[in-house]
Amino acid sequence: MYVDNGERDVFGSEGEIRKLLESMNRHIPTRRVSLGELREAAEAGYQAKDGRRYRISMEEIELISSLLDPWDRDRIRLPIIVMTDTSEGGMWKVMGRLEVQVVSQIVGRLPEFEDQMRLFNPHMAELIRKLPTAVTTVFSP
Repeated sequence: MYVDNGERDVFGSEGEIRKLLESMNRHIPTRRVSLGELREAAEAGYQAKDGRRYRISMEEIELISSLLDPWDRDRIRLPIIVMTDTSEGGMWKVMGRLEVQVVSQIVGRLPEFEDQMRLFNPHMAELIRKLPTAVTTVFSP
């Protein structure tokens, strides 16, 4: 990190950055819920670290279900987590075989690996447009 004449780091202290990331990630689920559980729930959704309950649209649940083989439908957990990819800068990544399978079909692009896929901002915009409640983002340093 850049330091100006021994002054405090222009990006803030490590503690300040950690607090900022915690604040940006307070919507992360405490537990991801299986698609099968969500399909049977009266109100599909998940509990987040901030204590709030976030709803997942039944239309999105059914879309995701339609993209998977029947034997995989109870194995995927929602929301799908998309995280910043700091290794390449300006990209996002999805991890998990089933998550990658769904995202690949939604954005119309083949993944780099069976269980990991990078997304550029246009892909991310398409994914959020089609699955606004079934996808969440995680910011990492």
